[in-house]
Amino acid sequence: MLVDQTAVAQYFDMEGSLGEALRRYLYQEEAGDWYLRITDGRCPMWRDDGLCRIQAERGHEALCQTCRDFPRLKHDYGDFVELGLELSCPEAARIIFTEPGEWVEEEIDGGEKPEYDPADMEILLQTREKMLEVLA
Repeated sequence: MLVDQTAVAQYFDMEGSLGEALRRYLYQEEAGDWYLRITDGRCPMWRDDGLCRIQAERGHEALCQTCRDFPRLKHDYGDFVELGLELSCPEAARIIFTEPGEWVEEEIDGGEKPEYDPADMEILLQTREKMLEVLA
């Protein structure tokens, strides 16, 4: 998982067992980007209850940008951008599956040339609409 430079500096300065754990899982690739090593298919900062140890102990501001954005998704198709939620977040999944209509699918104008085949996009959008009907 990508970790921004501001968070890397904060994690290297962090004291206590949380700081020690973060430093144990941080690594830098040859290109210079920093990452938090994923272990057993999950973030090592996820507690057994599925919540984030960093946020629980230090608050939202202590999260790296990747985690502050999570569980929000952003897909830029050129002429429009979709915003959504990751089902891998327990709370987002709970809301989506138990409170139909309480969450919002949002599209915003991208203003650029489309980066997709229009026929393929139409199939995707129709399929998604059916899936949302079933989910509701």
